[in-house]
Amino acid sequence: MPQSLRSLVSAQLGWTWRDEQDFALLADDNRLEYRSPLPSGTAAGEADAVWYAAGSALAENASQRWDLTALPRNVFGRTITQSFAAIKALLLLPRGESQGVLVLGGDTLTPWWEPFGAAEQTLRISPAGALLLSHPGTGWMVTAQACNLQLKAQGGSVSYDLALIGVAA
Repeated sequence: MPQSLRSLVSAQLGWTWRDEQDFALLADDNRLEYRSPLPSGTAAGEADAVWYAAGSALAENASQRWDLTALPRNVFGRTITQSFAAIKALLLLPRGESQGVLVLGGDTLTPWWEPFGAAEQTLRISPAGALLLSHPGTGWMVTAQACNLQLKAQGGSVSYDLALIGVAA
């Protein structure tokens, strides 16, 4: 049976805001949703590779460099290596028990910088926060010269989950 992947990238922000003014109740009940299914394939709007790290931990000031061309993954009791040519979605979730801030990006050795705009740019995610990046079209390219995704704990230890969806190299 050929390998296939069906994936969905989604996020939702909902709110109910109420205000009573001059004997009238004003209400705004709404939500903003993002939904992007990615059927199996390598073309724009498709993905054929997934990788994740659940429950990874960093001590204060420690960093983890993930090489997007050689990510180890345990599948059904055996280790395989996932290599990406493009990333179409990244989900990063610092866990609630984290004491510090998780800094994404800023690697000094062949940094993967496409979603950041420049190699030295970073994003800071607070404990119990979330970051979802999505580029379902062609994705952000991964090359041998731009392949390292760095995560660093600042101000305390950090536990996190990371998932990537994209196109295999």
